[in-house]
Amino acid sequence: MAVNKRFPRTGSPLSRESLRRMMGYGQMYDFMDFFTGDKVHHYDDFLGDTINLDMYAVANSGGAGAASFATQVLPSGAIRSASGTTDNGACNLIMPLNWYGDLNCGMEVRWKIDDPLGFSFDIGFIDAVPGSTGSAVSDIDTPAFTAADCAVLHLDTDQTLATLAFGTKGSTANQDAKKTNMIASAGTTIGAGVALGLPVAATWNTTRVQLSGNDAYCWINGILVASHTTTGSGANSAGAVEGGIALAPWIYNRTRNTTTKLFDVDYIRVWMDRV
Repeated sequence: MAVNKRFPRTGSPLSRESLRRMMGYGQMYDFMDFFTGDKVHHYDDFLGDTINLDMYAVANSGGAGAASFATQVLPSGAIRSASGTTDNGACNLIMPLNWYGDLNCGMEVRWKIDDPLGFSFDIGFIDAVPGSTGSAVSDIDTPAFTAADCAVLHLDTDQTLATLAFGTKGSTANQDAKKTNMIASAGTTIGAGVALGLPVAATWNTTRVQLSGNDAYCWINGILVASHTTTGSGANSAGAVEGGIALAPWIYNRTRNTTTKLFDVDYIRVWMDRV
């Protein structure tokens, strides 16, 4: 590679330091930072013949019509799970437990649901697969969690709060269960595909969950909808989730009636600082 003597490069061609010196901090820096050599970066558009079971573990609770996440023949690639027609039938997908808040891990998923009525789902980070093919969240109203450490976008239409919420729980003292409700006011939407706190049927949405140490953030369709950060003293004063605990990207789909829920994932992207 030829060296520009007038404007010599500093560091490696894709280093974060080079990027910062050239651009300073700002939205463009944040965007380009995804592509620097300082991050571990996993991206899957699901274009293969089958889902890579070395990278993902998939499961379902059984029952009539239940089908775990598997690739679909679509022009842009996708995977789909079917909850089946048994009430509370569920499917999940989890990646390996090697992502850390202390290394600023984040994930983004483009997804859609064919029928958001009588439905529950999670998207985010979790410390282990819950028992009985369950959700990371046991009760969003309280809130309460089956996971010891997690940060998930959650919906459960069987709860009193039957709309979207971002929930976090950490295993360190003063990382209490916390939620942020996401109910858009009448006539408005959270991006193009979420109105009044519910997904729109058969409409693509993009969810991003970002951890920064013990703090957690959530975006829907490019809009920051929740920030769970270290605050004052007492509850949540140590942050939302323990950044030193190994977490895994997690997707969960459950029917809350006897209608199967077809949950599609167009892509998943996960990143973390390199050590």
